[in-house]
Amino acid sequence: MEINEKDKFAKLMAIMGELSSGTEKDKRPSITKINFYFDALKQLSYKQIEKNAYLHFQKNKWFPAICELIGNTDEQIEVEAIQAFDIIKELMEDFYCPELGSAGRQAIIIELESMGKKELMPILDKWGYEIASGNTQVVRAQFLKSFKANKIIDANRRLDAGKEPKQLGRILERRLNK
Repeated sequence: MEINEKDKFAKLMAIMGELSSGTEKDKRPSITKINFYFDALKQLSYKQIEKNAYLHFQKNKWFPAICELIGNTDEQIEVEAIQAFDIIKELMEDFYCPELGSAGRQAIIIELESMGKKELMPILDKWGYEIASGNTQVVRAQFLKSFKANKIIDANRRLDAGKEPKQLGRILERRLNK
């Protein structure tokens, strides 16, 4: 989220408070709570948070915890993986031609950029040829496993991002003090 979306986010927090069952305190999130949630969720887009809040209130009545707004449930990851696979498959069918070499790849990259799906470029590089090669069922199953594993690794990396520099600093400090 961008800092200019904080007002929109605060309104969303107020709406979530109104929708939640619980104490009056839960129904009116404080400025501190709004700031805390904003800082914890700022790596996500506002649209993602809004969507995850909507999904949360379809099943639950309580005010969502930060982890519930982050999402990344197995179902969400699987839906994301299937969408990515289908997009790459369709683009490979439309634009890939072995005789054209890198020109076909470049056409797919331009199409991904025009779709606003630049984040799929590494998937294209890693899986594009295999997706185009034919054995779709096997490749799709392997792709889904790999996509899910990478999502979990990325989420863990984001959680550990603040810890690594501190640990590295302590190690260097110990070595220098010897």
